[in-house]
Amino acid sequence: MNKSVKNLYLKGSFNHYNFGDDLLLFAVLYFFESNLNFTNDDLNIFIDKQANSIDKLKFNSNFKINNYCDPGYVINDKLKEKRMPRIFKLLILMVLLFINIMYAILYKLTGLNIFNKSINKFYNDLDVIYYIGGGYLTDTWYNSMPQLTYDYFNLITAKLINPNLKVIGTGMGLGPIKTKLYKILFKKFIKHFDYIYVREEQSVELLADLNIKTPVKNLGDDALLLYPYFKNLQKDKEKAFSFNFKDFQYHDYSDYIDNLTDTVNFFKDNGYKLNFFAFGELPGPHDSRLVKLFNKEIQQSITIYNPYQIGFDSFISKLLSSNAGLGFAYHFNVILSLLNLPVLGIYSSNYSKQKINNVIKDMNNNSIILNVNELKSNNLQNNLKTLLNFTESPKIESSIINKKYEEMTEEYKKMFKGILKCNI
Repeated sequence: MNKSVKNLYLKGSFNHYNFGDDLLLFAVLYFFESNLNFTNDDLNIFIDKQANSIDKLKFNSNFKINNYCDPGYVINDKLKEKRMPRIFKLLILMVLLFINIMYAILYKLTGLNIFNKSINKFYNDLDVIYYIGGGYLTDTWYNSMPQLTYDYFNLITAKLINPNLKVIGTGMGLGPIKTKLYKILFKKFIKHFDYIYVREEQSVELLADLNIKTPVKNLGDDALLLYPYFKNLQKDKEKAFSFNFKDFQYHDYSDYIDNLTDTVNFFKDNGYKLNFFAFGELPGPHDSRLVKLFNKEIQQSITIYNPYQIGFDSFISKLLSSNAGLGFAYHFNVILSLLNLPVLGIYSSNYSKQKINNVIKDMNNNSIILNVNELKSNNLQNNLKTLLNFTESPKIESSIINKKYEEMTEEYKKMFKGILKCNI
């Protein structure tokens, strides 16, 4: 590759102690190293300085990650420490955005570099803003609108300073979007993208409905990029049933704990060890606390695995050593599906249905996907027996994942060759 160093600013929900989002950052780093043979001599990688959860996972990458201290995030952290009301925080951040945009316009028209010199230099030197996959572009979350507003005006500022800046997104889950105002702003935001790759067809349909002209392709979830890495990890097979409950605002387990108790007892009675895999910890989703929903006897028979305590490789290796799994966390289901391991995926909202139902079905021959309400149905026992049969006589691994992996990596190679103007 041409030895002039390229500067990439990676954006996403990673570094907040949510394992699925941290995993996507590692997938991209692994792709850069293993598929493109990039090193620190080729790329300067910047991310927003956040909660630093990626450091605790100890992922094996040679890339040096540089923290970009976005003024908005720094100010927001300071305001949180002061416990200021949310409306005042939003007002201050909007004023900051306005100042940044006025500065960018002034710089564009006159070339005067009066203040914000560090921001000007950062965006002037930048080659690519890269939005890594995830489900953050939706109005599902309480802070969705302020976050999109901030990102949109930041993107405008960056493009005013550096018109040649490329904006890309891969493995993206877009929507669902319910509010008209969010949809209007989302359309303005996504129109600035040069490349858009999504993980399921609902995202394609959303962009078509919005008449977005940027070419869009559905290549699946970016966790696919870790497929060779997962295959090569050492796994100590044990007779184990693994499961996860996700500590998210739209997951209420209280109505279903009896059915979930029946589920884990079913596998326990069939001689399976019970392993719980936490896909986050405070200040992110506090999954492990949900084990306390079970009675004391079941709690004592469950082993909890936390990636932020045992590290990335040990966590993934232990999970992939399972015979079968039940997961509310989207990437719990994705990881097992990459190796065609039997999995019962549960969704409880339109947001999680879009992820789990529409992605996992295309990946895994040994999967069963249920709405959470179906846990209460008389058919639950039949589904558990089917899952158990998958563990004993799994459907032969198809070439689905290999094909998806090859298609994704070839498409991404072509994209990066074009935007970085390099030989790969």
